[in-house]
Amino acid sequence: MKSNLMVSCLSDNTIGVGRDAFDTFFSETGGGKHVPRAIFVDLEPTVIDEVRTRTYRQLFHPEQLISGKEDAANNFARGHYTVGKEIVDLYLDRVRKLADNCTGLQGFLVFNAVGGGTGSGLGSLLLERLSVDYGKKSKFGFSIYPSPQVSTAVVEPYNSVLSTHSLLEHTDVAVLLDNEAIYDICRKSLDIERPTYTKLNRLISQVILSLTTSLSFSFFYYSPAAIALLITPLPLLNFIGTTDTAFLNLNSKIASKDLLPSSPARHHLVLVVVMLSSCTCPQWREGGG
Repeated sequence: MKSNLMVSCLSDNTIGVGRDAFDTFFSETGGGKHVPRAIFVDLEPTVIDEVRTRTYRQLFHPEQLISGKEDAANNFARGHYTVGKEIVDLYLDRVRKLADNCTGLQGFLVFNAVGGGTGSGLGSLLLERLSVDYGKKSKFGFSIYPSPQVSTAVVEPYNSVLSTHSLLEHTDVAVLLDNEAIYDICRKSLDIERPTYTKLNRLISQVILSLTTSLSFSFFYYSPAAIALLITPLPLLNFIGTTDTAFLNLNSKIASKDLLPSSPARHHLVLVVVMLSSCTCPQWREGGG
């Protein structure tokens, strides 16, 4: 949710001993450890330091966590033309190292929030450079767009408009994630009054998994290029919306009433009847269905 940037490289398998399906997203080291094929970058160190010092600090290689000393101050131009331009070569060098470790590079997944200066400016610059260096590889963009009710800076609309051109030109599929809608799902459907970034990102990851599952399991494999061909009818129609069926929290007040069955069948609630009820029944709508 914060305006940092991440790129993940997709490989058909890894150079190491294993040939498991998850090698698409992980590479195996000589010691048998699996490291994500992902690079984090931010123009200021605060967000990246959270990754370096918290729960998953042992998961990532230190070279894959890149941070600068000065942020973009919510300014697209600083992220694209000045501060971001100084760090993009280092970032691309790390991307090349990851790509060289792939026996069959399939493409890239780019994650950013286009409301901030880093996510919009540096994100656009990175997409342009990836198109130059890896023009034939698929590029999927997962971008969090700002909303009027959930905003941290008045210039977010300008940053998002300026970065949209790069998403249009340099991605095969651009998945749009509405910031306000993510908050509403947490508050109204999942009864989370104050959603943390962890809660929000877990919800986003569920949406992303629905698109990348076929890349993780060998028995049901679609290449990124095939996925892009299936869901984008024309190159300029590469922006797709996302939906999530978090209709009801089973621990909510609504679930505790007689409206729902009280047996192991509770986990089968996401049915057509429940979906229709959440849209039409006022009592369910109050619960945030």
